[in-house]
Amino acid sequence: MSDIVLKVLSAAGILLLAALGVLLAAVLLVLFFPVSYRASGEKSADKTGFRFRASWLFGLLRAGYSYPEPGKAVIKLLWFKLYESGGSEKRDGQGKKRKKDREKESGNDTKNREKDGSEKTAVAAKGSTEKAETKETAVTKKAGEAKAGTEKTETERTGTSKVGTEKVGADPAEERNEGPEANGESASWFSQKIAKIQYTFRSIYDKIKEIWQNISYYKDLFSDRETGLLFSHVMFRLGRILKSLRPGKLKAQILFGTGSPDTTGYAFGALCVLMPFLGSSVQVTPDFERAVFEGEFQASGFVTLATLLWHTLQVALDKRLKLFIDRLRRKKPEAERSAEGGKTAEEGSGTEAETGMKAETGMKAGTGAEAGKDTEKRESGSSKSGSSGDEQKGQVGK
Repeated sequence: MSDIVLKVLSAAGILLLAALGVLLAAVLLVLFFPVSYRASGEKSADKTGFRFRASWLFGLLRAGYSYPEPGKAVIKLLWFKLYESGGSEKRDGQGKKRKKDREKESGNDTKNREKDGSEKTAVAAKGSTEKAETKETAVTKKAGEAKAGTEKTETERTGTSKVGTEKVGADPAEERNEGPEANGESASWFSQKIAKIQYTFRSIYDKIKEIWQNISYYKDLFSDRETGLLFSHVMFRLGRILKSLRPGKLKAQILFGTGSPDTTGYAFGALCVLMPFLGSSVQVTPDFERAVFEGEFQASGFVTLATLLWHTLQVALDKRLKLFIDRLRRKKPEAERSAEGGKTAEEGSGTEAETGMKAETGMKAGTGAEAGKDTEKRESGSSKSGSSGDEQKGQVGK
């Protein structure tokens, strides 16, 4: 029985090791086996085209894209198509069938819409008659309200005339008392306006001050030494990635012109600066008389995923990047937090030490006072004993 269990366990272990080996081999292939690519294109007055092909693991996985003829992208695993986009005969046939079905559906929809439209017109006619009747009733109501409003205005005018006659016969003392109240209201209104103006100016000043503080903060952040070292590290890693993506073979023939000799010369000068990096296989000819851009190119190379992951991880694991992000978000880094915590702890320990020293000095003062009292008591007792002994000796002599 034990032999059978051991055989089963050994078989299971062998299977697990084989599965782990297959997974490890797959991971290593994905990371270190290069992806080769080829790209070509042409541009002329008659046509424009672009083609791209990529393959991995000796053509086990292939991808391609072509523009404009037939204008599609295809991804294949061996002989099976995993993805395809663009025009094909089957899809064109299916598209025609779908168009016919849509046309039939649109015809039925138009018929239904015509029926619905006739019904809606009848309903709209009924609604228009009802609206006309409601408008007539609203006009009559408005006329009655206008008459009532005119009567009210006449009564108010008569009332105001009476009040005015009463005020004419009023005492001048009352009018004098009304004057200061009006002046106080105007002064309060003027002070409120001044306070609002002051508030707006203060708010504008605070906003400008906040913006200036933000500008100075980010200026100091980007001019910091750690930030400069981080940017130099990022640029170094980015250059490594671009170098790995650079095609190994590049051939190009380009004819260009902007239409004016001066701008064409400036552009050609900028391209001449880049020519040592592009190589002798790239030929650029300027046309100083007409605006034109024609040419063709061919490029090929390979890329490994391991290099891309390595350089990205080197940037992501940099501690200066985390510090820079925290400072961008106005968060205090861990070092500053620990320093502040140490300062608070030191301040707390200092206060505790001061309180302890005060307590010790108080205790010492208390013990010293008690010792002084004890010595005074002892001295007074000794003096009393001495005086009593002298008295006894005098009595004996007598």
